[in-house]
Amino acid sequence: MDIARALESLVPGADFAGTLKDNTPDQYSAIEWKDSRDKPTLAELVEEDARITAGQAAEEFARLRREAYPPVGDQLDAILKAINYWQMAGKLDACQPMDQILGQWLSVKKKYPKPE
Repeated sequence: MDIARALESLVPGADFAGTLKDNTPDQYSAIEWKDSRDKPTLAELVEEDARITAGQAAEEFARLRREAYPPVGDQLDAILKAINYWQMAGKLDACQPMDQILGQWLSVKKKYPKPE
């Protein structure tokens, strides 16, 4: 557990005398609390540290996925190709807004064909 990080999150810039260099519960118990705000309990620090750690894990999870996914443009291109294919095969009746997007997409592909 990172007591100093949890304390800073709960009581930013807390005023106290002592050290949290080793980040131990004994050090936290030994500090002299000088802040006008209430000193968090060790249980509150444990809870806050768990919240911070969970948030960091969620951010890391999202970052890893974001970096691993194909670019959004490639994803959209694949989706539009599939919709166009299903529509041309008579397996899908796309709504008007999708028809407009497909029309614009096809116009761009015709105007700027992929080099052979």
